[in-house]
Amino acid sequence: KNYKLMLLASFLNGLRMLFFYSAFLYTTIANSVIMSFTWPIFAAILSPIILKEKVQKSSLAWIALAFGGIIVMYMGHDISLTNKDIAGMSLMLASAILYAFIMTTFKKELKIYSRTETIFYLSIVGALMFLPSFLKSASILSLQQIIIAIAYFGIVIGVVQYLLFFTGLKKLKMVHYSILTYWEKPVAIGLGILILHESLTIPILIGGAMIISADI
Repeated sequence: KNYKLMLLASFLNGLRMLFFYSAFLYTTIANSVIMSFTWPIFAAILSPIILKEKVQKSSLAWIALAFGGIIVMYMGHDISLTNKDIAGMSLMLASAILYAFIMTTFKKELKIYSRTETIFYLSIVGALMFLPSFLKSASILSLQQIIIAIAYFGIVIGVVQYLLFFTGLKKLKMVHYSILTYWEKPVAIGLGILILHESLTIPILIGGAMIISADI
C-alpha cells in the first residue's frame, strides 16, 4: 500500500478545502460553481497518466472547449492582482485542479484500500490542518453550536457523504460521475440569483455554457 501517496493526497485535499471556501469570499456563486466544475476536465487530462485510461480524440475537443470557456470567463474581468473576482476564480480553479488529482488518485487506490480507510486518509491531514482554527473558534461558540458543527461537518459531511461518494466512485467511470453531478450547477447558480441577488454577465453565460457543455 502506498501510504505516502495517500497522505500527500490527504494534504492536498486540506489545501483544496482552503482554496474552495476562500473562493466564495471573493467572487460570486456563479463564478465559483462554474470554476469548481472544471475538475472533470482536469481529471480527463490526468486519467491517462494516473489511471492509464485511454482518451478518445473527441475528448480533446471537449477539453479545448472547456479551456476556452475558462478564458472567456476571465476576459469578463479586469486582469489585476487586486481584482477580487479574479482572485476568487483563480482559487476555485486551483481547487478544481487539486480535486481532479485527488479523485483520480483515490479511484486508483480504491482497488487496494477499503472505503473506510479511504475516508480516513482523505480527511486526516485536513483535520489536523484546520484543528487550530477550530479550537480558536470553539472558545466563542456555545456547547450546542459545537455539537451541531461536529455532527454536521464531522459525521454528515466528513463520513456519510464520502461513504456514499466512494461507493459510487468505485463502481462508476469518472465521466458518469460528472454527468450525475451536473444538476448542482444550475441549482447553485439559481439560488445565488434568487437569494443573494447576484447577476449574470455575458462572459459568465458564454464561458459557463462552454464549460458545462464540455462536462456533459
